[in-house]
Amino acid sequence: MSIPLISKDPSRGLPRFLLRFPVLLYHLGLGWLLGHRFVLLRHTGRKTGLPRETVLETVRYDKKRSIYIIASGWGANSQWYKNILYNPTVEIQSGCRRMKGIAERLSEQEAQQELATYARSHPVAYRELGKRLLGEVVNEGTQGYRKLAKKIPIIAIRKSTDQKAITDNTV
Repeated sequence: MSIPLISKDPSRGLPRFLLRFPVLLYHLGLGWLLGHRFVLLRHTGRKTGLPRETVLETVRYDKKRSIYIIASGWGANSQWYKNILYNPTVEIQSGCRRMKGIAERLSEQEAQQELATYARSHPVAYRELGKRLLGEVVNEGTQGYRKLAKKIPIIAIRKSTDQKAITDNTV
């Protein structure tokens, strides 16, 4: 019995490998190749209590306040999203920089504002996100942002107050 390389289920075959490949880059110390647009999220499994990792695209990074804004591109059914709702204590790694943080879902209004900023900065990615999640092109504008904000959880990961310092080159 053979397992097909390409499957509609992203948790199997070639899609799984491609989705997990960026994690391997971080493990090899090459996360810096992905820049600040992508982060490695370390979180805890809600059922197993085991450490989990996934690489996610950032919507925005606020360097001054040490806040990463992340969208759950697969919607509310993403396992990492369910895990951080259960236990919001996480660690973010961007390149060689690590930060302990607390994850929090943004309100729908805050999510709309973040999506508007993202649409201006990355118009092609914004259109693709709408097509994948809603099955249609979502135009820029209040209606489009509202529509996506209802479907896509937007998360803010803020620097944990108990963190002593952000460590550099510790990977």
